[in-house]
Amino acid sequence: MSRNVIFLATRRRKQGGAVFNPLSLFANGEQGIIADFSGVVTPPSDKITSQPDLSGNGNSFSQGTVVRQPYEGGVPTLLADDDLVPNPRFSADADWVKGTGWTISGGVAAKTAGVASNLSASIDVDAGSTYMVFVNMTRTAGTVSVRFSGGTNVTGASSKNASASFTEILIAVSGNNTIEIVADAAYAGTISAVSVRLVTAMAFRGARFDGFDNLLNTSNVDLSSSRKMTIAMSIWKDAQVTFTSLSEVGQYTALSTAGSVRLRFEALDARDATGAQTTTPPAVEVPTGEAGSRTHTIIAEVDYTQPSVDDQFSIRMRGVTLASSTSGSVNEAPGLTNQPVSVAATNNALLDTRIIMHKFVLIDRLLTPVEKDAIGRWVNAHGCVAAALGDSTTAFNSIPGGLPSSTWTVPAFIAGMESGGANIARAGDRISDQLADWSALTGKQALQAVFVQIGLNDINTYVGNETKTAVEIIGDLQDLIDTVNADKPVGCKTYVCQLTPCRAWLEAGASGDVYQAWLDVNEAIAGVGANPITGVDARIGSYVAALNDGSGNLNPIYDHNNDGVHPSNEGRWIIASAWRAQLVVDGLVAEGS
Repeated sequence: MSRNVIFLATRRRKQGGAVFNPLSLFANGEQGIIADFSGVVTPPSDKITSQPDLSGNGNSFSQGTVVRQPYEGGVPTLLADDDLVPNPRFSADADWVKGTGWTISGGVAAKTAGVASNLSASIDVDAGSTYMVFVNMTRTAGTVSVRFSGGTNVTGASSKNASASFTEILIAVSGNNTIEIVADAAYAGTISAVSVRLVTAMAFRGARFDGFDNLLNTSNVDLSSSRKMTIAMSIWKDAQVTFTSLSEVGQYTALSTAGSVRLRFEALDARDATGAQTTTPPAVEVPTGEAGSRTHTIIAEVDYTQPSVDDQFSIRMRGVTLASSTSGSVNEAPGLTNQPVSVAATNNALLDTRIIMHKFVLIDRLLTPVEKDAIGRWVNAHGCVAAALGDSTTAFNSIPGGLPSSTWTVPAFIAGMESGGANIARAGDRISDQLADWSALTGKQALQAVFVQIGLNDINTYVGNETKTAVEIIGDLQDLIDTVNADKPVGCKTYVCQLTPCRAWLEAGASGDVYQAWLDVNEAIAGVGANPITGVDARIGSYVAALNDGSGNLNPIYDHNNDGVHPSNEGRWIIASAWRAQLVVDGLVAEGS
């Protein structure tokens, strides 16, 4: 079976029947910048030395220091079939070089604490090519990281210190010929899978900022007349990075002028020049769902004519203005005449930036609601806004012995599908929980699609204990679909998704016929059988066969922690590909980017 996976691309959005041009916002001589990084991508090995300003103000970005130049890149959308790692599932004690404390037995590589050492295998990678790396790990102590070695080391985003299925995107450099699991002296745990696959196509093209890369505006922007500004951007945030700089207006250093603004994860916030707590820096907290989602469309407003931080700063994501939790004020008076602007970090002692910037706009005024809607669509012209309802097979929530937050959600793999706080899949949820979460969700009117993949816990709990039948669970799911349809905006698509294989997990300790219930519910989701689910725009389930071992169980190669129910990141990638394919069919995203 081929496991090629295609993901998101771009489409053109229209406003009022015509293609929106952000230059229209600058018709009255406004100061600022328009940067479209989405058109610069050729091979991902190319570096970006400059980016023109399309606003007419001449505020171009540049970076003369080679080691700080971002790559031209994007989010992986298609992987080669071949896994480049010999013996990726540790089926034998072979092919891997084991450092001190490492052993291979029983399908895992295990390490004991005591000495820092590596587990490594030879791989054939090409300089300038991009690779997706999947690792399944358990951990009782210590940390590990992943890297390509031979020549200059290319290291993953961060050290991992929790049991997880995690993913890295690495661009090989000259001399790389080895994949290494780098463990510190304290690390004790196991590695059950290491997969390295060549990325053969990308979406969400733009400037990829890794480590301390940045682009700087060399002419500075005069914001002194209005004392206001709006920043709009679309970004894709890399995997486990928690401290990511998005943009800085002004110099965010110990010697910077007042009035500087810095936008960053985590949580997303805007800060004054020094970031010191003496004036209570303005902060807008990001809900968990927003921080966990990888694609973000962000509109930040700064209004220094207002007296308090609450009124000076506003941040909008997924069409929803986030609630502020700040107080105090910021002294901006000296700092607005000549404001340098950067994309990603300027202070390399503080930040570890790993984002892809798609588009960026800075203008020296606040925008009307219509203009904000239009610029939000323009910066996120490649994708759509969607909600995701599910359980721990799609969510990232920590569960005992299961998937911590470093494991990607299914929507996280779909570049351009912005879910953010509308990603309401939660570990352990049943249909009734999702009904409550959906009812409480704000910003429904921005949605263009809703994915519903829920029901495993209902079968396990209710049918397993003989307190509900499959017919009743199908009825509960139909009620959820009906509620979604009643609440969603006109034109928004409803997608119902089949349950993933987990027969042994369901049957463990069950008194009812749980596997038959699983078959019945999946049949209903497919639109057949005695009680088909109705009122949906599409039914998604191609991933079920791909994840199945042939006996109704989760294939061990996609089983994160051998519990028979939770897909690894590689398995989630397959689920995400099916979701994305439906978005393409319905024209919500385009095939190419």
